[in-house]
Amino acid sequence: PLAMASSEQRTVLFAAAACGVALYGLSRLLLRPAPGARRRLQFVPWKLVDVAAKAGNSGILAVDCKHPHLPCLTHHKTKEEQMPPKNLRGDTSSDMVLNALQQQSTILTSASAVTCNHFDVDAFVSVWSAMNPDQAIRNQAVLRRCAHIGDFRELDLSLPGAALGLKAACWLNTVERRLFSRPFEDSDEDKWPYFLERGRFDSFLAGPEACRDDWAEEHQTVLDGLETLRSKGAVRRFPEAGLVVVELPHPIHYYALFSATVGSDVVICHYGGGRYEVEQKYTQFVDLATRTPGPRVDLLRLAAFLNEQERRVREGEPADGGSGVRRDWCAASLREEDGGAVVVATPGDESPGGLEVLVGEERWKVDRFVDSGPLLRLEGAKALTRAERYGNPTERPIHSSLIPFNAFTAYVRSYLLHAFSSAPRSKAKWSWEELHAFNSGIDWLPWEHSARAAPSA
Repeated sequence: PLAMASSEQRTVLFAAAACGVALYGLSRLLLRPAPGARRRLQFVPWKLVDVAAKAGNSGILAVDCKHPHLPCLTHHKTKEEQMPPKNLRGDTSSDMVLNALQQQSTILTSASAVTCNHFDVDAFVSVWSAMNPDQAIRNQAVLRRCAHIGDFRELDLSLPGAALGLKAACWLNTVERRLFSRPFEDSDEDKWPYFLERGRFDSFLAGPEACRDDWAEEHQTVLDGLETLRSKGAVRRFPEAGLVVVELPHPIHYYALFSATVGSDVVICHYGGGRYEVEQKYTQFVDLATRTPGPRVDLLRLAAFLNEQERRVREGEPADGGSGVRRDWCAASLREEDGGAVVVATPGDESPGGLEVLVGEERWKVDRFVDSGPLLRLEGAKALTRAERYGNPTERPIHSSLIPFNAFTAYVRSYLLHAFSSAPRSKAKWSWEELHAFNSGIDWLPWEHSARAAPSA
C-alpha cells in the first residue's frame, strides 16, 4: 500500500503515474486528427449493423439509406426530426456527405464507421467520400456530378465536373455488371469490398484513360444517344403537369434520354409506331433540396383506362360507346401481382356485363407508386424483371400501342392535372404516408368520364 511505502518510493510511484498519464494523453493526441484534417471512416457491412447498433453508441453513420437507430445522411424520405440539418441537405446523398465534410459537421466527426444497405452510384460515392475525406474534397465537383448522373440519370455536360463524372458513372456501371451483376439482379454484398479497395477509385480519378476499357463503350453509347436526341429527337414540356414528352426514332441510353427531362418528374417516351413508355422519375422518390417535385401519382387507374382504350380501338368501338357497367368494372378490376405490377383481368375473364375486357397479348401494366421509378408500359406475356425495368430502354422490348400519340399524351397529361387539382399548392415535401392519403383521396370518376368523352382513336 502507498501509505506503507517510504518517501523515496512514493516519489518514484507518483513520477511513474504522472509519466503514464502524460504518455496516455500524448497517444490520444496523436490519434486525434490534426486541426483541419478529416477522419477516415471504416466501412461496416449492412448485415452487421444491427448487432453493432443494439450494443449502444456504435459510431456508425448510415448514408443514402435510413436506419431507426443510427444517424443518417440521406435524401430518402424520412420524418423531419430524422432529417440532417438544413445546411447539409442536397439533392443526392453524396451532396450531403460532401457538405458535411466541407463544414466538418459533427455528424461526421463523431462517427467512426459508415454503412449503406444497397450499392449504386450515389451510395458508392457517399460511402467512398466518408472513407476518403481529403480526396473527396479535392474531387467534389466530379463526385457531385457522378452521383447526380447515376441517381437521377440527368446529364448536363456543361456543368463543372460533369465530363469526368459521366466517365466515373460509366466505369462503376461497367465494372459492376462485368464482375458482379446488374442492379437488382443479385446481392450487393460482394460489390462493396471490391470497389472500396484502397486506391482503386483513386486510381480511376487520377488517370481514367489508364482504365479506358472499363468505361469507354458505355460512355460512347451515351454520347451517341445525345447526338440522336439533338439531331432526330423532339421535346415538349408541360410544366403544369411536371411532364415532358420525348420523341425519338429508337430507344437511347438513360443518361442521354433524361438529359432532356431536367426539371420534370414524369416522362413520356415515344419511339415511333405507337411504342410508348411513361416513367415517373426517381426525383419524386426522394426529397430534393434545389426544387420541389410534384407529388407522386398512382398510375393504376390510368393503366386500366389505357387497356380499355386498346380494346376499343382493336374492336372498332366508339370512344364513348359500351355499357357503363363494363367501364366501371374495368377500372375497378385491377389487382396487384407479387412483383408489384398491376393488370386488368386476363383474356377470357368476363365482366358482370358478359363482355371481355381485353383482346390481345399485350396490356398496360404499371409498378406501384412507391417503386423508385414506376414504369407504365405495354407488357407481353412475360413481364419484365425489376433489373430489366431499371436497365436502359435499349435493353428491353417496347410493344406498339393502337392509341394515337396525341390522344395518349392528352390522357397522361389530363390524368396528372386531375390528380394535382386535389393537392395543396404550397406543399414542399411529401412523406410516404401523405402520398398514400393523397392518392387514396382522389376521385377518378370525373376524369374517366371526361377522358372517354374526349376525341381519341
